[in-house]
Amino acid sequence: MNNLLARTVSGIILVLIVVGSVLWNEYAMLALTLVVFSLGFYEFRKMFNVQDRSLFLTFLVTGLAALVTFFLFLSGRIDTPLMLGATALLLTVIFTHVLVSKKATIAEAGKFLSAMVWLAGSLVFFIALGRQKDPASYHALYPLILLIMIWLFDVGAFVFGSLLGKTKIAPAISPGKTLEGLLSGTLLNALAGYVVFRITGEHTVLAWILLGVVISIGATAGDLLESKLKREAGIKDSGNLIPGHGGILDRFDSMLFAAPLFFVTLQIIASL
Repeated sequence: MNNLLARTVSGIILVLIVVGSVLWNEYAMLALTLVVFSLGFYEFRKMFNVQDRSLFLTFLVTGLAALVTFFLFLSGRIDTPLMLGATALLLTVIFTHVLVSKKATIAEAGKFLSAMVWLAGSLVFFIALGRQKDPASYHALYPLILLIMIWLFDVGAFVFGSLLGKTKIAPAISPGKTLEGLLSGTLLNALAGYVVFRITGEHTVLAWILLGVVISIGATAGDLLESKLKREAGIKDSGNLIPGHGGILDRFDSMLFAAPLFFVTLQIIASL
């Protein structure tokens, strides 16, 4: 009971923080992404026991700088040449550190580079969703829709997967994931897409149903990717920051894969 209470309370607090940040303004949303990246990157380091602290700090600062740079670019505060120049500078910093440092190894640098691209690259798409409705100003609609649909999918997949689940999707990676849970969560998201269409009136009902399905696929893929990482690391949770839920990566793994798919699909739909 205590564990259930802790899980419920911490889950509510996390939702309030995330939704509050997205709704407040673009700077609060940027702060949220910077915190998620920092904590997620730290969990990745602990997960694979990478010891080089200076290399960790170099990639951490570079990833944070990259997120801020793309935020400034997406919001129109810097132009393309300056964004590309800043990106080239950040890459130069990484390569220089790896070459100069006596402790840094190519293997550890490769792990950190993969984690930085995975986390920062995905979060850039989440930031970009804030400009999807109107490139000239920030709007919380699309980031909020993404988060709500991910949570709906997770709830639907868990509940119906527990009740009806028999066909395992990837037993070697995540034994609890079932085809029945996936289909149930996807159907719930498709229905949510219809509701979004009725509320917003944007695009078409078929487009929103498709977007609901895309988010479900992305959420599943993101969860399976993190499950595979944890299997390789030999751990159950990425961390213990959130009581009853694990670490930041455990809570945001679905969003890290769903955000790019959602953004790209929205772009395709808008161009049709």
